[in-house]
Amino acid sequence: MAACASFCWGCGEPPVYSRVHEGAVGDTGGAACVDACGGIGAPGGAGGGRAGGAGTGGQKPASTGGVTSTGGATTSTGGNKSTGGSTSTGGATTSTGGGTTTGGSKSTGGATATGGASPGSGGQSGAAGAGGAGGSGPVNHAPTVNASVDQSVVAAGWPAPISATAADADLPDPVRSLSFSWTAVSGPGTVTFGNAHAIATSASFSVVGPYVLRLSASDGMLMGSSDVKVSVSPPEPCTGLCEKPVEVALDSAWSSGGLGNVAACFQTRTPIKGGNCGNFQSPRRLLVNSTAEPCDVGNWSSLPAARYGGTCIQVSEGDYAWAFLTLW
Repeated sequence: MAACASFCWGCGEPPVYSRVHEGAVGDTGGAACVDACGGIGAPGGAGGGRAGGAGTGGQKPASTGGVTSTGGATTSTGGNKSTGGSTSTGGATTSTGGGTTTGGSKSTGGATATGGASPGSGGQSGAAGAGGAGGSGPVNHAPTVNASVDQSVVAAGWPAPISATAADADLPDPVRSLSFSWTAVSGPGTVTFGNAHAIATSASFSVVGPYVLRLSASDGMLMGSSDVKVSVSPPEPCTGLCEKPVEVALDSAWSSGGLGNVAACFQTRTPIKGGNCGNFQSPRRLLVNSTAEPCDVGNWSSLPAARYGGTCIQVSEGDYAWAFLTLW
């Protein structure tokens, strides 16, 4: 029988002889040594040389980094051919003669990590490497804002209602409420806000001209904004009293006909000289530039001063649809 090596490569323990197969030194069958590390190696071939086959435990570890390594110096003529090295590609290790072993793993979102040295034939598999972190958490987006002016005609010196809508579907954690801020981006005069930090407020403009206002909304981390253009005109006789008055041209006497039961508003661009009204049932009443006038068919005895160069007549709702108004 062939003699086993005096010590195992890996752990330095003395080998134990085992009759795996019968055969003389150099014979085709060969004998095997079982070392204390658990490996099986073929003895040397003809001429008594010792074979370098890797045992179960791996007598010589293979090199990493893709280099093929031979575990023994000589392959015996009659023995088994054992290749102790391995080829490493992209973190996976293939061991010739001992099956395929995986020395590492490829992680999504991180670099390919090799967990350990590639084993030889039948060697121990290296631990899988830890992969890099992958994916990400929820992403916060800026609030969406849409600003608007709630009045078709904006007069200088008079507050105009302004408002906006704002939304934030993914407020940061912990959840914060939105904060708002109105600012004047451009314009010929100054802008005074009723409450610059309210989403719905009012704005007053000192002089006539075009302005741009901006509402900004913040969720504490990101900010969104919206601009709105405002065209400011000179005030009119009905500015601040009623919206969308009916324009009346006083080239001659003018009569309303039946006023119906609903409220109404009329505006002249020039001062009136006189007027009357009738068929008003209390509590229905008529105001001329905010001053009440009697509606008993008789002509008005006095008139208030012109307002912004003209006259504004307001009629409240009430009974008697045939109520009327005459101006001259």
